[in-house]
Amino acid sequence: MDRIEAAGPNADQIEFWNGDAAERWVELGSQLDAMLQPLGAAAMDRAAPAPGHKVLDVGCGCGETTMDLAHRVAPRGSVTGIDISAVMLSRARARAEPGDGVEVTFQNADAETHRFEDASFDHIFSRFGVMFFQNPTAAFANLRKALRPDGRFTFICWRTPRENPWVAVPLSVAKRHVDWPEAPGADGPGEFAFADRTRFEDALKGAGFRIEAVDSLDIDVIVGGGGGVTATIDFFLRQGPAARVMGEASEAQREAVKADLEETLAPYLTPRGVCMKTGTWLVSAKVA
Repeated sequence: MDRIEAAGPNADQIEFWNGDAAERWVELGSQLDAMLQPLGAAAMDRAAPAPGHKVLDVGCGCGETTMDLAHRVAPRGSVTGIDISAVMLSRARARAEPGDGVEVTFQNADAETHRFEDASFDHIFSRFGVMFFQNPTAAFANLRKALRPDGRFTFICWRTPRENPWVAVPLSVAKRHVDWPEAPGADGPGEFAFADRTRFEDALKGAGFRIEAVDSLDIDVIVGGGGGVTATIDFFLRQGPAARVMGEASEAQREAVKADLEETLAPYLTPRGVCMKTGTWLVSAKVA
């Protein structure tokens, strides 16, 4: 499988997203898609791509958002999904559904440094894919050059872990049983790098964008795509910050965390599965 070299400003991220993390994401793909779909749909509604438009999907991962965008720009539109993970793009290419007169392509490249054709897209879109750049201003400036003068850049990103119980609850449980150093500050690449809105606002303005809107979006989701408490615990132990804590756990610690989570998650259980709140920023900008 061909993949880009782990080099440049985002070398560490390229290495990370072509290893075990990407393999787990692919394995849990259907669960993650079901969980994140309402959030991506809300962002696409804000972006409002029209039939015939050309869209760039940044951090497209396994391609669910790319295909959803393709349906929105049919007929005669096109969508390009770009991601640093060759592992996840392999899954994206396998799921691509040609038809409806839409051209869908995928690129294994770093959106911060890739040389796009100038003014080649009507929309740039991202569902949780823009928080991992080493230099967000440089990345946004590179993306701005690829956007047509009247185009729009729309993305959704996480607010703080505290505002995302689906992260905070299992993480706090795991840390009750496993010693874990404090997380690094939110000024570097990572899921919560844009929790402080001033960071992405400064990056957008520094890159030559005019911010149209920044809205708080809170949506309840079915964690892990459904199933009972046991299935959700398995999801937490394989994906997200709690899973990283559990990577160093002993078998006894794992069993203790499972028992604790079973009790802690019980109030969140609904007939559809474990339902928890997400807290995100929904952002749209245009070329200044």
